[in-house]
Formats: sequence, C-alpha cells, structure tokens
Amino acid sequence: MIKELIRTNEFDKFIVVPSGTPAQKSAVASAEDRFEMTKLAVAQAIGTNARIEVADYELNRPGLSFAVDTASEVSRKYPGHEIYWVIGSDALTNIKSWHQFADLAKNVKFLIIERPGSAISDYPKELNCELRKIDAMDISASEIRERLAAGEDISETVPSSVLDYIKRIGLYGAP
Repeated sequence: MIKELIRTNEFDKFIVVPSGTPAQKSAVASAEDRFEMTKLAVAQAIGTNARIEVADYELNRPGLSFAVDTASEVSRKYPGHEIYWVIGSDALTNIKSWHQFADLAKNVKFLIIERPGSAISDYPKELNCELRKIDAMDISASEIRERLAAGEDISETVPSSVLDYIKRIGLYGAP
C-alpha cells in the first residue's frame, strides 16, 4: 500500500505506526515484535527512503493505544502539516466506536483505502476524507496468521524478512 501511495508523489512523509497496546482487540504479538516486523517489511518493500519513518510513538506511551493520541503526537512533531490517517475500508465498520473519534476526525484527514470485499462507500459522512482504490491483496492479517498456524505456506503474503523473523521467534504458532 505504501509503495502505491509513494508513487503518487502527493505526500511529503509517511509515518508508519505499529500499534502499542490496542484498545479494541487483543494483540497476538508483542508491541516490540510488531514494531520489528514493520521495520523489516518497510525495509524490504521500499528500502531506504527518507520519506518513510517507522515510528514507535505507541510503544513509548503507557496504557492503551488510541489513534487520537498518536495523531496529536504527530501533529506536535510536525506542526502546520496536514495529517492524513490511512485506514482500510474494512476498518470503517467500527470507526465511530474509536476512543474520542470526534476529536480525531477534527484533527486528521482520513485516507480510506478500499480493501477487497469491503465497500468504500460505507463510511461516516462527517469524515474529512479521500477515497482511494489501489491494488491490495485479498487477505487479512488474521487469515495470514491462521494459515501460518495451520502450517500453510504464507511466503506470497508477507516479505521474506518478516517470515524469517516470525519463524525465528515462533510467533503465531509458526513451526
């Protein structure tokens, strides 16, 4: 997804923020492991690019991780810049239940990426947003974890560096 957005040359910088302690679901991997896998995936997919930062904002904050807090932190670090919050269309079904959703919606512009099997037209109309269709794999992270736990090959769905990391530390029931 980031590769597709980089090619547009519409954005000055991409800040990829792995979740610290998710508020709406339980994490299977530790925040540190998610951070490491994100760094590996970005490095393998894009290489070195000054426009991309994998940030540990949510790992350094105690307690639950909320998008509104992360957006505030990014805004403080980059004052005067418009902040886009990239979200898959599949995550829109529960977006209004996010912690301080109204505050988040006032402070960021959502960039909604259409995910296979999830209509992009079903979004809260009060969102300041742009809608995008890009090439995306028709598989979710939970499906990838399930396939891995079942002993299936997932090499076509994750970068090899991430798969090596997962196997090396035995995440998600990897052999």
